[in-house]
Amino acid sequence: MEGGGRIFVISGERVSLVVLSMDDVYTISRWANDKRVTQYLNIFRGVFSVEYERKWLEKALMDTDNPTFGIWKNDEERLIGILSLRVDKDNNRALIGLYIGEVKYWNQGLGTEATILALDYAFNVLNVHKVWLGVFAFNKRALKSYIKAGFKEVGRLREHVRLSDNQYVDYIVMDILKNEFDMLHKSKIRELAKDRFRQL
Repeated sequence: MEGGGRIFVISGERVSLVVLSMDDVYTISRWANDKRVTQYLNIFRGVFSVEYERKWLEKALMDTDNPTFGIWKNDEERLIGILSLRVDKDNNRALIGLYIGEVKYWNQGLGTEATILALDYAFNVLNVHKVWLGVFAFNKRALKSYIKAGFKEVGRLREHVRLSDNQYVDYIVMDILKNEFDMLHKSKIRELAKDRFRQL
């Protein structure tokens, strides 16, 4: 599906997951250098040039086994964040990572909706058994969002990450299984492809 010059992977009510393009590099570079955003990520140290982000984006676009999507705000037709799935085929699981780069859209539930769309894609397209993630303990907004999407805390690594001010913070590990997702959410992908799933 296309719209606003974008290829849509899966659409929700307020946000969609879209295919990124090289034209997004300047937006992504701006986010990567916004300390309000990176304080919650594992990239909070350093300054990232446009060329650095260009190389990252080129690599991400070529890695079809580990998809990286843009988070698209439907009503405004604009990119507001990034979401990636890193697939471990040996163990049939995926690591999810995402952020809303446009700060004015925080605390509106858009990250939660994007997460649910990504889980639908992971479980019903990539066919993984489990999706997991790691999050800083002080990132209360993200923790609330992940719990709402269906993730459960399964472990805590104490004082696991050293921040730029030499403070150590706990790192929380969370996961969700496919059957748990199915109990909580109606799959948009299975609905769109119901004839195919009926044959399986």
